[in-house]
Amino acid sequence: MVDFESLLSEVKDAENSFNFAQKQWEELNEEHRKKLTDYYEKIAIYCASAISFTVTLLGFLFNNKDILPIYKSLFLGQPIIYFIYGGWICLALALAASLLSRNMDAFYVSYFGHHHYLEKGKIFESKRIDFIKKNPGLKLIDISNAELPGWISEKESLLLKMPDALKKSKKWRDFYFLLLRLTRNLSEIGAFIGTGLILIFSILSAQRILYGV
Repeated sequence: MVDFESLLSEVKDAENSFNFAQKQWEELNEEHRKKLTDYYEKIAIYCASAISFTVTLLGFLFNNKDILPIYKSLFLGQPIIYFIYGGWICLALALAASLLSRNMDAFYVSYFGHHHYLEKGKIFESKRIDFIKKNPGLKLIDISNAELPGWISEKESLLLKMPDALKKSKKWRDFYFLLLRLTRNLSEIGAFIGTGLILIFSILSAQRILYGV
């Protein structure tokens, strides 16, 4: 014998879970973008500022003909000017990665929420169809009995497509998560190495200008 109360409770629980997933998806898309982009925006601002400042400073120093030969001196077999070139390249990559990570973050959150939404929707529709089939006389949905078979057939057709939709959304979710991690890691590593190379250049330049070593 069909336990009506138990089935109805399962349908209602699935519906509530589905509605919560939809609400959570919308909230994540809004809140996640605001909170998780601040750090990488600061890295982007830092990189742009560091490049601008060092280019301006180097241009000023190059106007001094007494200082200019110092930058051709060697450290570890390479002219010390190469260190600031390397620093600029790393900072430029970090800047680009920081800006790109914002887009990757938005895409990832969107596909994450979409996948979660589809999962809950599949559970909800499965339980609702099962309940209606076992209790055709009850008005769980606002359609006539004559329209009910067509409605059930349509929903079952959608459920058959659901595994492919879930697989596709999971693939894109994982893909953008990978890109998000790569861009964020590149942003942090590039900023760190770029700062280190510029610091080395600054120390070597100061030593040669002040002490001639």
